[in-house]
Amino acid sequence: MIFGIDLGTTNSSIGIFDGQNRTVRLADHLDRVLIPSAVAETKQGEIVVGQTAIDIITVDHKMGARFFKRSIGTDSKFPVGSQNFDAVELSALVLQKLKDVAASFFNEAVKDVVISVPAYFNNIQRTATIAAAKSAGLNAIRLINEPTAAALAYSLQETESDAHIVVLDIGGGTFDISILEKFDDVMEIHASGGDNFLGGEDFTLVLLELIVSKFQLQKLSQENYGLIYKFAEKLKHNLNAQDEIEDVLTIGSEQKTITVSRQEFENAAKPLIERIQTPIMRTLRDANLKKGDITHVVLVGGASRMWFFKKLATSIFGLLPSTHIDPDIVVTHGAAMQAILVGENRSLIDKVMTDVSPFTLGVSVARQINDSHYEEGIFSPIIQRNQTIPLSRVETYSPIHDRQENMELEIYQGESMKVANNLKLGKISIPIEKKPATEEQIHVRFTYDISGVLEVEATVESTGQIFRELLNKNLDTTELDDINARFEKLANLKRHPKDQEENLALILKAERLYEEHIDYRDILVNVIDEFKRALATQEPEAVERARSILTEQLRLIEET
Repeated sequence: MIFGIDLGTTNSSIGIFDGQNRTVRLADHLDRVLIPSAVAETKQGEIVVGQTAIDIITVDHKMGARFFKRSIGTDSKFPVGSQNFDAVELSALVLQKLKDVAASFFNEAVKDVVISVPAYFNNIQRTATIAAAKSAGLNAIRLINEPTAAALAYSLQETESDAHIVVLDIGGGTFDISILEKFDDVMEIHASGGDNFLGGEDFTLVLLELIVSKFQLQKLSQENYGLIYKFAEKLKHNLNAQDEIEDVLTIGSEQKTITVSRQEFENAAKPLIERIQTPIMRTLRDANLKKGDITHVVLVGGASRMWFFKKLATSIFGLLPSTHIDPDIVVTHGAAMQAILVGENRSLIDKVMTDVSPFTLGVSVARQINDSHYEEGIFSPIIQRNQTIPLSRVETYSPIHDRQENMELEIYQGESMKVANNLKLGKISIPIEKKPATEEQIHVRFTYDISGVLEVEATVESTGQIFRELLNKNLDTTELDDINARFEKLANLKRHPKDQEENLALILKAERLYEEHIDYRDILVNVIDEFKRALATQEPEAVERARSILTEQLRLIEET
């Protein structure tokens, strides 16, 4: 048997598809199918997972950890009572809990699983998720993007052809958006995007701060954070059904009557609501669609029940969202369906589902600015974001210098023109023959699979030698240290005097548009290079001409 797992930021669940268009979701000993993604230590020093951990954290938040999924793939440590864990270890404990639930239900060992991840998880986060599964004694045969899982679940419900569907997935800690096209029995993902640090937890914290400020609970909040947090979470849920809530907060012998309206909460949460719109508009651009092209809007995740989220979705697309599948179960349903598709039972193989690469993947290159100057650390995309996967792409590169003996192929993912602002995935050292630079070429092929695993193959044209790197190895501390050191170095970079404020601001604006507009990347690279060449001359007239050209080009792109 192959199980589907929704490894969520707030809650997790495990299920198995029964072959009759239904997913059986399995309950723990408390008869809960939603297992809180929480770990805590008891007074006896024992580790507990799930609702019991929540109960302990509510009394003393120092005894446990939640929302650690946001930090998976980093070296962040979480105190759990007298112990410390990283996000991989904590996720493994949650997965172990789910494994035990399924094993108890079927009275047999559980091994193979499909695990859902946010669409915007990068390669390191996906690798860390696989590592967590291994630590729990599970074999993650496939990772599936959460919006993709939701769309897969809905594909069995929708019968209309030629549809453009938007899946808005907001859970406890992440917000994902996917745009799909459905025709006949094929569901194709056109684009994915999101915000890895935006979810229901953030809205709960906004409401908590509103309550603390409005009712002057600063002292109580320091001593009883867990109780006030739980109270805020309760109010958030109740406000979905009522315009105003009045309730009594009891802490020890002290009672406070708390009254909060929808409007107060919505006003306090306005910055978060605005953040939701940014990835939606970017993903529409990536899919080459307008808001009016969308025919269906699907809401996924517990936080999608918030009234202002539904209102925002309706306002943007002019459509009432589909909510006929419980938003808390839809990802598990899709993951379980994916499990049966990749297993021995192929009864659903006629339902074709494609996915996309969530990030642009490429290598670091040097670009010639003038006869004597090269600018290093430039990102050269090989696979653009939101390309249908699995796929394979090849680009050709040459050495910079004559008689060069070695080429360092540094692999990155991200959307910035500068690799320093992107995420380094790995490096391949390629020995080459000493010859004129124009007589040597390296063909670099990227192959990206459905689980987010990248294979890099570099072929030296003159010798036929092939160098390969599979970027799915277990995460180790040295890689994390390297990432942290890179960000620290960026924060302390000294600025060259020629980078006057207005010129720097213009370049940053151009680089932002480069990240947002795939179709204009070649144009932007050219006009940015011309502007940098003009800056290098230090001639005011040349700089002014190039600045005018770049400014006009950016204006045209912004107006498209």
